[in-house]
Amino acid sequence: MLKAQNICKTFQTNKIKALQDFSLEIEKGEIMGLLGPNGAGKTTFVKIAVGVLAKDSGSISIFGYDGDKDRKKISENIAWIPQEGVQKMLYQKTGRENIIYYSWIRGLTRKETNLRIDKIMDQMLINKKVIDKPYRLMSGGQKQYVNIMNGLVMNADLIFCDEISVSIDPIISKNIYLYLKEIVEEGKTVLLTSQNIDEVEDLSNRVALINEGKIMTVDTPRKISRNILKYEIIDLIFERNVSEIPKMSEFCNELETHKLFLSGIQDNNKLRVQCKTAKIFLADILQLLDKYSLNPAIEAGKANLKMAVQLIKEENEA
Repeated sequence: MLKAQNICKTFQTNKIKALQDFSLEIEKGEIMGLLGPNGAGKTTFVKIAVGVLAKDSGSISIFGYDGDKDRKKISENIAWIPQEGVQKMLYQKTGRENIIYYSWIRGLTRKETNLRIDKIMDQMLINKKVIDKPYRLMSGGQKQYVNIMNGLVMNADLIFCDEISVSIDPIISKNIYLYLKEIVEEGKTVLLTSQNIDEVEDLSNRVALINEGKIMTVDTPRKISRNILKYEIIDLIFERNVSEIPKMSEFCNELETHKLFLSGIQDNNKLRVQCKTAKIFLADILQLLDKYSLNPAIEAGKANLKMAVQLIKEENEA
């Protein structure tokens, strides 16, 4: 579907290397999450992929077409939902009129566009009156609805969603993502960029971690967590701050020296125990809790993508 190879991009004004040997493949019928901190190069890659920014070197192909030579053919089957405030709109027109205008440029009739707008907004449970007010009078979230609808009405095969949840109500945001999942199940493909780790982990079939313009790893969220962290977690949740509990320091010291455990991390009223297999070592933890007369609530689970990203960040900063 999309294949980028060794893409490099340096902004000459500040000499920042936005992308460095960036390579990524996206398969048909998947949501690929592109996850990284602000300034990592996510938006730069999206702009190169959709043809609004030139790369310095490397190659990109979409639908088998060359990203440089066949841009018109590619543009007919892709859609770009940019970050809030990036899309140029006619401020005196309503949100709906803006969508109709841009859809007309891309070959849709007014009637077809209106039908698609109403259908998609109904599926997302968004009040259609929101986009029928002048664009200049809209809030940031309402303008983002217009951006989203402007990208989705074309029914493109590949959709680039760049930080689209910015300024969006969490409930509506959830409905939008449910809609994206539905159209992917029907054969569409989505590239989703975000700084929101939970959002990417919940939505994406695979995730590409990017930092300082470089791809660090690409895999399913679960495999990234497992391969990087190599542990599971058990959370011990107390009624008060961990540092205020008698015998807690002795308990933590024994956790740290106990061969079964990797470490124990304190956070207010929570103690997070990292172990190789939570199910197996839970009995040992219960024995230690009993030894020190501690009685917390216990939650056991898998290490997640947020932990993996944090570890990578700490290693890069070291």
